[in-house]
Amino acid sequence: MVDMLPQYAIREATPADITAVMRIELQSFADGIAESEAVFTERLRYAEHCNYVLVRQTDKAVCGYLTAEIWKADPQTPEAFALGHSVYERHCAAGTALYISSFALAPELRSQKLKRVQYSS
Repeated sequence: MVDMLPQYAIREATPADITAVMRIELQSFADGIAESEAVFTERLRYAEHCNYVLVRQTDKAVCGYLTAEIWKADPQTPEAFALGHSVYERHCAAGTALYISSFALAPELRSQKLKRVQYSS
């Protein structure tokens, strides 16, 4: 788990997060743009280490998510980005193109300003 700010953390998403992710997805995207639960379930299953959630530390509530896929190469057709495309068919762990497939924050976080945090290595 990565500490972002004291009140939030980022961790890999698990199947137990699907309900919260779908709530945020449906609050964030209009009909015809929102992905289905089946698509998110497939992303978790086949795009391992590419799906993350933002978690509020106080109550461990999921407040946001990011999903990605790794593709063999940069696709040359718009169809590659189609809503509901198969992660199973596209994801290639050894690929060279990172595709951020979806991300969203819960509505109550969208207008918050977060102070900049500097990290040292």
